[in-house]
Amino acid sequence: TFADKYKKKYTLSKDDTEINDVTSMAGVNLNEEAAKISTLDNVSTEQRSTHDVSFVQTESLSNKISRLCERHSVSSCNGDVKQLLSHALEARMRNLVEKLVSINHHRLE
Repeated sequence: TFADKYKKKYTLSKDDTEINDVTSMAGVNLNEEAAKISTLDNVSTEQRSTHDVSFVQTESLSNKISRLCERHSVSSCNGDVKQLLSHALEARMRNLVEKLVSINHHRLE
């Protein structure tokens, strides 16, 4: 079981005194934590949804894509193109905002 594997792998030895010192100063008892973990019968296997949430308004993005497709003589674009562009825009905007925050911090220093 998971608990048996955990006990074998993470039993404390005499060489762990430094770790014990640090964790005790932080208020953590490793023996207590190991005991709590070993009482678990099974590990949670919760799966989370990976539902795509569009970063931009889908209607305006669809309109813009349609105009670009017409301009470049492309017959149609599927939903994957919209999601890809939305994710790319989100990544680009996040990058720009991070750079602006960094510049702002440097100005204030």
